[in-house]
Amino acid sequence: MNYLDYADYNPNVVFTIRPSVFGFMRRYLLCLTPIVALAAYRFIDKFLYALLTPLKLLGLGFVVGIFNLSFVLFILLALAWVFRSSEVEGAVGLSLTIPLILALIKINMGSLGNLIEVYLNNVPTAIFIAVALMLIRTEIYRRTISYKLTDVGVEISGGIWRRQEQAIPYNQIGRVVLEQSIFGRILNYGTVIPVSSAEWGSEYYTRALGVAGKVAGAGYMRTLKEVSRDPLKCLYGVKNPKKIKEIIEKMMTATFRAEIDQVEYLKKIYEEISRK
Repeated sequence: MNYLDYADYNPNVVFTIRPSVFGFMRRYLLCLTPIVALAAYRFIDKFLYALLTPLKLLGLGFVVGIFNLSFVLFILLALAWVFRSSEVEGAVGLSLTIPLILALIKINMGSLGNLIEVYLNNVPTAIFIAVALMLIRTEIYRRTISYKLTDVGVEISGGIWRRQEQAIPYNQIGRVVLEQSIFGRILNYGTVIPVSSAEWGSEYYTRALGVAGKVAGAGYMRTLKEVSRDPLKCLYGVKNPKKIKEIIEKMMTATFRAEIDQVEYLKKIYEEISRK
């Protein structure tokens, strides 16, 4: 048989699934971050009333309070960028962008003072709009994701603006990690992570020597490479995760089991020949 015939082989799909609603619940909750920040700020603001009294007497207390809220949102945006949380980054980013759009629509562009005031006044309302938009976006994103277990590997596809498709052959998977929270065990959902053989126990070591003026020092750092929990790099928040893990592990060992059967078969042939 020509090897090109094998290259044209179309994998047979054994199992198809996508992330469950409960599996995506953590991401839905992250979209609510601006509302939590607003509620926390309003709660803390009550204790700061005495400090803001002089400013409130001048009519500037409300503006200062909203400005502080905006400052908190900027901090959250920076943290979301550092921790690579797209849901928090999107919700907070929209909470800061929507007020600017509304302010530009409502007022005269030549009045900078009015622009800032209208912008700050629109921040609380914009937070709820931003959260609603991010919840819709997250649900659409969940529905685009598809996980397929075929007879040759795992296929992952999904994405809204930038679609991603990848196939992971079973012979390149070294182990399968199952992660379930307490609620995941109760509601039967979890994340199944195929890990390649090359990443088994990967660790990074960093050593450094430095001199600054009359001070010299040495540093040492050890870090562990973690597996990705991105929904497009693993089977994220799926139902019946143990069943899926078992299917992948059986397909991983299918080749080895076939080789063992062949060895047993050849052994029987050898024994039959030896008897003659």
